[in-house]
Amino acid sequence: MRPISRTEMLSDAIDGVIHNAVRRDTIKAPALQSELVRLIVAYLGMDPDRRTGRRLNGPR
Repeated sequence: MRPISRTEMLSDAIDGVIHNAVRRDTIKAPALQSELVRLIVAYLGMDPDRRTGRRLNGPR
């Protein structure tokens, strides 16, 4: 079994959230969308202020 990459892990997490949101008919919920963005930003270690696009642990 090969190791899973960070990219694959994030992709699988997003896929699961979207799949479940469609199934539950909550895909258009603003709270879901904002939390999904927060998940991605946190996972990538980006500045929570998305306007800067800077990584928290160094330059982009």
